Amino acid sequence: EEWWYKYAYLSVREPLLPTMNTTGPQTLNLSLWPPSKEKALEYGALYLWTVLQFFILLREGKLRPQASNKGQKFSMDQFRRLFNTARIPGHPYDSVFSCWRTEAEGDVPLHIIVLCNGHLWNMLPWDFSGKTMTSPELEQQLQYIREQSDIMGEGPGIGSLTCAKRETWAKNRQWLMSISERNRRNVELIESSILGMALDNSCPENFQQACWEGLCGDIKNRWADKSFSIINTRNGYGTTNNDHTPFDAMVTVVMAHYQHLYLEEMDGVWKGSTEVRDFPKPKLLEFDLDSKLINGIQAAREICSPL
Repeated sequence: EEWWYKYAYLSVREPLLPTMNTTGPQTLNLSLWPPSKEKALEYGALYLWTVLQFFILLREGKLRPQASNKGQKFSMDQFRRLFNTARIPGHPYDSVFSCWRTEAEGDVPLHIIVLCNGHLWNMLPWDFSGKTMTSPELEQQLQYIREQSDIMGEGPGIGSLTCAKRETWAKNRQWLMSISERNRRNVELIESSILGMALDNSCPENFQQACWEGLCGDIKNRWADKSFSIINTRNGYGTTNNDHTPFDAMVTVVMAHYQHLYLEEMDGVWKGSTEVRDFPKPKLLEFDLDSKLINGIQAAREICSPL
């Protein structure tokens, strides 16, 4: 297994997008969630809420092990790297960082990272008792990020650096973290987060274009190294972007099936409390950049564009 990871994945030096990562569309866009600019964040919040329920299920060790039709149980080890995991660029090959644990094993970071209009935000999706915020409360948090990111205009798009060739990103990551303590903390926050979530500006015209966005969308709103990222377009399409290294696609298929059944039972709408309590706002992650990094961001965009 170590040999396979090293030579089939971690030694690849080409950009992760679109050549290595995987994507998966939100199937409810074909039924209960037709494209809608007005409901885009409502969809995104409920999608995030169901992902967090799966996160809790794994943390509590309550996911039933997969098995063959003869009852032979399969290893569930790859599910340990679905959340709180990131690929770390290196030379001559990368590594995988994961700080996920079950509840019995200890605590884990509980924040998520939201990317919007080239900005990065740190968001806590839990209430004061440690339970998941309701879907309307998550929507309010995402709405704040969307509004503030629109007001500020296009951000620097730090995530673009992760989409360069791996050797280049390894050098830029090292330089980025060496410039300031703030940069180092921000990178560690991103890499240790439960997941990434991108609020894109794109408006796909159909399901196929939405899938394309998952792998070939705006790289200023991507952190390609994250094991799992949700993508929510401005007109309500949902998809994901996932680093293939930590797990096979069946891991996300199992979660997507869980989500689909959960959301179908809810008829695709939130049926809990509609009260929106007051919580701390998401925090903008600000970076110290120099000309070397600014040029690196532009170079990454030029490399990825023809791909």
